[in-house]
Amino acid sequence: SSLADALKDHPRIFSNLYVNMVRAGEASGTLEEILLRLADVLEHQSKLRGQIISSLAYPAFMAFFAVGVIVFLMLVIVPRITQIFQKQNADLPAITEYMISTSEFLGTWWWLILICFFGALSLWRTWVSRPKGKITWDRIKLRFPLYGNLHTKLLCARFTRTLGTMLSSGLTMLPALDVVHSVLNNAYIQAQMDDVKAGVRRGRDLATPLKDTGLFPPMMIHMIELGQRSGQIEEMLINVSETYDEDVRLTIEAMVGLIEPVIIILMGIFVGLIVLSILLPILNMSTNI
Repeated sequence: SSLADALKDHPRIFSNLYVNMVRAGEASGTLEEILLRLADVLEHQSKLRGQIISSLAYPAFMAFFAVGVIVFLMLVIVPRITQIFQKQNADLPAITEYMISTSEFLGTWWWLILICFFGALSLWRTWVSRPKGKITWDRIKLRFPLYGNLHTKLLCARFTRTLGTMLSSGLTMLPALDVVHSVLNNAYIQAQMDDVKAGVRRGRDLATPLKDTGLFPPMMIHMIELGQRSGQIEEMLINVSETYDEDVRLTIEAMVGLIEPVIIILMGIFVGLIVLSILLPILNMSTNI
């Protein structure tokens, strides 16, 4: 069998992009060039993925640490201190009573909270595993504040880089769009890509059906139109992908810079409320004495 067919038998290792680029290289007799270009694409994707993970690692650790500290205070520290107040039979401030009731609820029903959480997670995974649920969820993700814009930019970068690479490898537009359809990790956009391919099959240029979907940014549509008019659509698509990759990197840095102080502020507020609920009864007791 051909090398592409042999690679296709191992989908967990070799993606559709990998297999189709190798197939295009075998058909055009430029397999060496295609493999080098494929190596550049994979290296770029790995580098971008590493930048995203490294940028989000510290905020994720801070969020986990903040939740751990708050849970420890509510389940261990607050019950031990509030026992003293309850033995005194003194009138407690509203914030202290609320903190005590919350601590008792968490200490008593923590297992029910975990069951509800994992049950909801299981139901969500079951819903997302279905085609209709997957499309609905992926459409909702595009509308999330901040994340929706970032997710759209990531998809645009993947779309343009994959399409530009496939066209540069010798594939025609329709087979290249088939490959792009398979590498987009969004079922809602993949469903819209069927209309895009149908429009291209009827003889329309690529920019027009992309614009009709209303999902892609105007800058991307405009650059594709310029590439089609100038006959340099492959180079234009690669340039657009580089622009969106850099935009994604800057957006993630900005989000991380915003997330860190937000986590610190929220943690300070929760810890401050806990400390205040403990100090107020002590101050009242000292005043009475």
